Amino acid sequence: MSTAAPIQRLARNGTLNLAGTLVGGAAGIALVVVVTNGVPQDVAGILFAATSFFLIVTAISGLGTDVGLAHTIQRQLTAGNPAGALATVRIALRPVIALSVVAAVAVWVTAPWLAGLLGSDPANGGPATMAQMLRVLAVAFPVATAYDTILAATRAHETMRPNVLVEKLGRLPGQILCVLVAVWLDAGPVWLAVAWAAPYAVGLVGIVWWYRTITTSLRGRPDGSEAEAPATLAHDFWGFTTPRAFGRICQVALQRADIVLVAALLSPRHAAVYTAATRFLVLGQLGIQAIQQVLQPQLSALFARGDVNGVRDVFSASTAWLMAMAWPIYLTSAVAAPVLLSIFGGGYEAGRATVVILALTMLATTATGSVDIVLLMAGRSRQSLVNNALALVVDLLLVVLLVPTLGITGAAIAWAAALAVRNSLPMLQVRRAYGVISFGPGVGWVAAAATLCFGLIPMLISLVAPMTVPVVVAWLVPMCALYALLLWKGRRHLYLGAFRSVLPVARVVSQVRRVAARARRILAPVLGGALALARALPLPRRARVALSTLALRKPGLTQVRLDHLLLGVQDGVPASAYAERFDDLLWASTPVTQGPHAELLRLAARCEGARPTDEAILASPYAEHARRCLRLSGRYFWATDEAGIVEVARSFLARADRPVAASTGSRPVAVHASGDPAMTAAGTLAPTAVSPPRPAPVARAGQSSTADPVLVAPIRDSDCYQVLDGHHRLALLAHQGVPAAQVKVKRLPVTTPLQDLLTQMSWIGGKKELYQPVDAPELRQGWTTVRRCHDRLALMDGQLAALGTGPGHSYLDVASCYGWFVQQMAERGYAAQGVERDPLAPRLGAGVYGLDPDRVSVGDAVEFLRAAREDGRRFDVVSCFSLLHHFVLGRGGGTSAEELAQLLDSVTGRVMFLDTGQEHEAWFARTLRGWDASHIARFLTTYTTFDEVIDLGPDQDAVPPYADNYGRHLFACVRRQPSATGPTG
Repeated sequence: MSTAAPIQRLARNGTLNLAGTLVGGAAGIALVVVVTNGVPQDVAGILFAATSFFLIVTAISGLGTDVGLAHTIQRQLTAGNPAGALATVRIALRPVIALSVVAAVAVWVTAPWLAGLLGSDPANGGPATMAQMLRVLAVAFPVATAYDTILAATRAHETMRPNVLVEKLGRLPGQILCVLVAVWLDAGPVWLAVAWAAPYAVGLVGIVWWYRTITTSLRGRPDGSEAEAPATLAHDFWGFTTPRAFGRICQVALQRADIVLVAALLSPRHAAVYTAATRFLVLGQLGIQAIQQVLQPQLSALFARGDVNGVRDVFSASTAWLMAMAWPIYLTSAVAAPVLLSIFGGGYEAGRATVVILALTMLATTATGSVDIVLLMAGRSRQSLVNNALALVVDLLLVVLLVPTLGITGAAIAWAAALAVRNSLPMLQVRRAYGVISFGPGVGWVAAAATLCFGLIPMLISLVAPMTVPVVVAWLVPMCALYALLLWKGRRHLYLGAFRSVLPVARVVSQVRRVAARARRILAPVLGGALALARALPLPRRARVALSTLALRKPGLTQVRLDHLLLGVQDGVPASAYAERFDDLLWASTPVTQGPHAELLRLAARCEGARPTDEAILASPYAEHARRCLRLSGRYFWATDEAGIVEVARSFLARADRPVAASTGSRPVAVHASGDPAMTAAGTLAPTAVSPPRPAPVARAGQSSTADPVLVAPIRDSDCYQVLDGHHRLALLAHQGVPAAQVKVKRLPVTTPLQDLLTQMSWIGGKKELYQPVDAPELRQGWTTVRRCHDRLALMDGQLAALGTGPGHSYLDVASCYGWFVQQMAERGYAAQGVERDPLAPRLGAGVYGLDPDRVSVGDAVEFLRAAREDGRRFDVVSCFSLLHHFVLGRGGGTSAEELAQLLDSVTGRVMFLDTGQEHEAWFARTLRGWDASHIARFLTTYTTFDEVIDLGPDQDAVPPYADNYGRHLFACVRRQPSATGPTG
């Protein structure tokens, strides 16, 4: 399986989580700023120590279930066992909540003793305040632990929305608001703790509701394997999670114990300074945490599938992205430490050395990547425990040895040494076991770019200018721009192309286009009335033309290729009216070089010097086009009957012998053409003798004046233009071999009838997408052909040839869309028909493919199949593309996927071709969990009576802009002995 989809999924979910995490990180810094500036340092230190103790206890109570859930749920889902995934959460919750209740009781009882142990200053009433805070926080232990566990369960399902919306944008900003209110009301230290803990309760309600929506969708999915016994599942879960529980304790202790020990060994004042000094480093760690939370379930799924190459690619990409986010923060924190610490108020400058030491340490730590996550998702939780325990021992020993003599700088050195142990050990282990390493072109590129922009250049600036806020801003802004440019230069090494799937451009554009289309429908009558009134004004023709040119036409002339100029307005009749009246959907999609005007010139050229006869002219497409105009408006130029049509045609042919306005390179040369005076155009004339200029004849009825250029309108979402005036002149240029013309372009774009019909199709929703091939010039640039179809047809041809099924057999395409497959099979000699719910489909198929509309039945596919089954009708060959998954997802109007499969089975005589959405597609990664190729084959084998189900392989539609979708496998369901029951279709 290609690793492009996992990397794109990592980019999409990681970006979403990072956005929320940055808000949460800013909230964390804002919380520290509010506390440090709103309460005395002693109170701030007590609050920081108490909340750090709270986080340690909740982490212990969590028993490492965050990683255990990510590891086990993904493996259950990969095995096709959604019931096991649901049971895993229940298995995790019970002991977690029980332990948190025990911890709450224990902390409540021992709060006075713990307050003294945590270093509160008795002289200021610190122990009593600390004890009260601890008891308030103890009440919140079960709530916070349940909240964290259920939140981890939602992340394990590879969805980051609850983590972002409930945690990052809900609980964390809620803490700031509550604490700010407590500070503003001067409510006292105890209420600070209440305000800090209260958002957990609100968050628990939100996350429980969200998780229930996930479980509802899981319960509707089929089990693809035999479910494990609850006892076995619990044994496996806790066998992995128990070592992780102790590893998690060591990890959180490593993160938080230094603050507690600094408060105990020195004072709460020192703890407050140390906490403030580490806040900006925590901001860098937030980006790491955002990616790691997304990385966990993805790595678990890749390991479950045995895709080690995918693990390596995803890990390499994630490491480069982590460095790209974190290194600028760490380098800036080291260089501008005094400026950054000043925002916490006076007395915090002593943390400068701490910031520099930890910032440099985090540079190396980030460069090793999330090696501990790789180790855990591979199932090696015991090795992770040993690594974290050794790191904690190193930290505690060095803190005890160094803090009494070096102060908070000693704590920074101790933490740096512990992080070196914690990252170097797993880095060696995953490299030896799986060949996973972080170092590569992407990592090297980021390191060089960040060091240059946020390390070397700012240090050189600091030699000539002291670091102040204006100086930091002055170099930080341009360095960020330079850094972004360097990252873009190295985008291939950094897999930045994966982030195209993150940007909701297509969705936003689609919504904007829908609104614009609705506005056009509303405003069109108003604008039409205004234009009618303007035309009715008693203005001289020249004045009217001048006003129209100024308001509605772009200045100057534009050079356009002739094959980009399409047929349009005819003798005042709009292209849409022309196409609708004569049911000629592709009229306005035809280049002028292929239109009836050019065809008349080709007819004359075939006569080799002789004049075409009147009969030949009247039998030409040009004459048929003229007759249409007669029926629409009563005239065609000055012609009102067939004799007049011949006269107009001969007048046009006479002009073919005269030079036409053209361009010889860069200098346009205006040349008069008989019957169509003073027309200028661009292009290069074929080498020919230029006749002496002849007097310009007077324009006859319906002809353009000598001053009018070729007039065109841009076609919306296209690089083509619709001709409004000048079809004959453009045809003459094409006949003479001129590739382009100088034209006057109107400001307002138009649409073609084909575009209008496509956007009205029921399943498109206004998007510029084609679900079967449609070859039209105006669709080639702004429209995406989502399903190419030729690949599946080739697979069908090969299978049908192997079965000996060919012309003369019957064929049915269920949900036939535009009718491309119906037409292709009809051309192969099959008695082909389709069924499609959209009433516009037959007209579209007839217009673009020449498909007989009677071959497509309009109506509900299920009702059609039921009626066919009741009538005993069978079709030798049946196809059903991209329909089944809608029934799997509950969109079948009460019909199950199993019933649809049985209906298709009942009407198939020899072979059925089917594809459907699969779990590897980004938009079905959660909703079609377990629906891979092997599961679909089992599903078809179980619910149909075919003798064999053959996987013909994936389609070739997994290309941008849907590179992480499609690639759906086509299945051939075959009866070795054709059914003889009932008549064929």
